[in-house]
Amino acid sequence: MLIDHLERRRAGNDQAMWLAPVLVVTGQAFLLQVLSTDGLGGFARGMVLAAGMAATAAALVTLLRGRAREVEYSEAIAHYTDGVGFPELRSELPRKEPHFEGWWRPLDKWLRRNALHRHVPAAFLFWTFALLLFIGADVAVYCAA
Repeated sequence: MLIDHLERRRAGNDQAMWLAPVLVVTGQAFLLQVLSTDGLGGFARGMVLAAGMAATAAALVTLLRGRAREVEYSEAIAHYTDGVGFPELRSELPRKEPHFEGWWRPLDKWLRRNALHRHVPAAFLFWTFALLLFIGADVAVYCAA
């Protein structure tokens, strides 16, 4: 019961963690277009810049805190499953190959194998970098227009 509760909380946290960056990237497309519009006054451009930077920073904080929470839940689940003798579920998942035909099957297999490699940074690090770049893009478009 406790493990199920922790897993549901971890899954909900995981979904919420990825929602903020996706929404901000969508909003950034609009904000960057507004920032580059000719005839927009300096005050309005400054407000759009501030809004874009604030939204991106908020998504960044949400993503980083969500990642920290996800790790905490995963560690708690591992702690309690160890206590009752369950195997480490994340490393004990069955590895049945999907049935794909065609030339891209080896590519798919290689991509899946390397996506789980420990030398590939976690996805939240890529999103962190993308969100920081959007802040830079906001400033660059603001200064260029």
